[in-house]
Amino acid sequence: MTRVSVPCERLYFAVLPAPVSRGKRAVEELLHGFAPCVPECVDGVHCVYRRLGSGRVLAIGVPGEVLGGVDDMAVVATPQSWPDPIADEIDGVEPSEVNLLVGDAEPGVVRGARARCWCWLAVVYVALCLVVSGWLRSEIGVSRESLRAAGSSTDALLIDALGPSASLSGQPAMALMTAELRSLRATRAPGGGSVSPGRGADVALSRVLAAWPGGTGGRAEALSVTGRFVEITVLVPGLGEAEVFLDAMRGLEGCALVDESVRRELGGVRVSLRLRREGAR
Repeated sequence: MTRVSVPCERLYFAVLPAPVSRGKRAVEELLHGFAPCVPECVDGVHCVYRRLGSGRVLAIGVPGEVLGGVDDMAVVATPQSWPDPIADEIDGVEPSEVNLLVGDAEPGVVRGARARCWCWLAVVYVALCLVVSGWLRSEIGVSRESLRAAGSSTDALLIDALGPSASLSGQPAMALMTAELRSLRATRAPGGGSVSPGRGADVALSRVLAAWPGGTGGRAEALSVTGRFVEITVLVPGLGEAEVFLDAMRGLEGCALVDESVRRELGGVRVSLRLRREGAR
């Protein structure tokens, strides 16, 4: 980095009151206050402002011929010193702290470096957006595959429970199960009596499905309902989901939990349980 110093005799200085406006209006206010201190047309002078304490601003004017005489390789130009009339008014600000090559006088090399920096930041931002977008698409794809797999597993269990004729009907398994459950409700006595003979397994299955907890991310692997027992095997992501599933099945109406097994495996946690149906020995 090339640094040059400009003799204070070739610059214009003034200490002005801090502007009350903001933005462009503040610059216009400072320029209006600085103009009487400049012995030439202020429009041809490059002005630099530095805020001081106690509500004051240091104004420095660089004539056009002085600015044009600065080395083209310089990226920083500072006053060589402060002139005596204002030296006492400047609160601890060193001349080396004030760069005159700012704003419209900023060197092209500095402006180009900033532009390249912004370009690299834009490239990094776009790359990050593409990475995140790709990750989100993959996650959405995995979620859809998981939903399809869960739906297929559920359909297979329902078809297995409903019998071979269900697979030949061409109707969705859930719709068939809904119709079967409605049929079961129709067989109940008006006073809330028991289900008619031969429907006990269907009632147990409907209770299992009603108690099945959602949101565990589990995959049903086996579901068997016999005259004495209900046996279930599921694969869930972790021990927390396994406990949620077991809690739901422990309170299953008309059944008592007689055996349970929880095993960690490569794909998650496998939960196997056996429930004895009421009245079974």
